[in-house]
Amino acid sequence: MYNGILAATTPTAGQQVNNYFGVANNQKRPNYMRCPSDDYNPDANVCNYLGSLGATRTPSNNPSCQPYLVATVGNPPFAVGWGDHGNTQDPNGIRGIFTRLGMKINFASVLDGLSNTIFVGESLPAEHDHMWGNAWWDFNSGGASHAATLVPINFKLASRPGCVASDWNLSWGFKSRHTGGSNFLMGDGSIQFFRESIDYNIYQALGSRNEGNPASF
Repeated sequence: MYNGILAATTPTAGQQVNNYFGVANNQKRPNYMRCPSDDYNPDANVCNYLGSLGATRTPSNNPSCQPYLVATVGNPPFAVGWGDHGNTQDPNGIRGIFTRLGMKINFASVLDGLSNTIFVGESLPAEHDHMWGNAWWDFNSGGASHAATLVPINFKLASRPGCVASDWNLSWGFKSRHTGGSNFLMGDGSIQFFRESIDYNIYQALGSRNEGNPASF
């Protein structure tokens, strides 16, 4: 992932981030980073793994979808507002690990503990319009983009008629084709399978590096 590598550059525009390694590198399909259970185009230059924004809001451009999420899961106190979609370079503006703007985050910033904090998780390109850039990484349109824990695990858009992949408050979640849950990479390097039935508040705490109440799974 590129977040830490880019920290020293503090890019001022998305194009700088997009071209950091050279366009050719993110358009060459890697032989890994695709989940065998995903039925999305196997020849696409994308991956199934996204950096975690944690309990950070991802407001939708379709206002009819946002009330559904709030009514379903509420408005957790963990969420912070001004870093919506990871659009901040201020570490206080996001609960998770990754942003779109090269925010400076290091292990010391993970106050809740590396083993208790989600760094990367699975998602489905077919349900996340920012994964359609046919690139396996990008600051905004690739497999190394972002997802938030505010969306319940494995929440599928088909369960909410009228919502589509550009309705980010629902599509920007961690989800998979696995039965009952999804895989996550924690800050200590361990891989954990979290079930859809996980307590929602515990899930938000696992997505947050610094909310002050480390979760145990």
